[in-house]
Amino acid sequence: MGLPTNNGDNTISKPYWAWLLLLLILPLGCVCVFLATTLAIQEQPEKLTAVSLLASGQAGYSVDPTGVADFAPLAPEIFNDIIDDEEALAVTAVPVPGKDQPTPIKIVELPSTPTPTITPIPPTMTPTATPAPLAP
Repeated sequence: MGLPTNNGDNTISKPYWAWLLLLLILPLGCVCVFLATTLAIQEQPEKLTAVSLLASGQAGYSVDPTGVADFAPLAPEIFNDIIDDEEALAVTAVPVPGKDQPTPIKIVELPSTPTPTITPIPPTMTPTATPAPLAP
């Protein structure tokens, strides 16, 4: 039942019903997915949101008629932080000779690679022997 069969000539063939079972399972699975999706949508249609590809707002590219930009006022703490950062950057450390200075790196120059050239092969003065034809 479901096992491959031996035809007697050392060839093994699968029964045709294995293909039928496969062709039956695939459509039934698709039908189950379709039914489950349809029932889920019919059960709670209020949970679906209306979707539109059109923009809900409209851009205004005109000049500001009031002349006042819509920026939020800055908090005074921001200026204090800026002053503190500038003072911290103004303090520089005194370098210690031999300790804070990087060691120089020695750069080694490699020799250039020679350009390959083609060497001509001298022609031979003696003819090359040809093999004798084989007897039929």
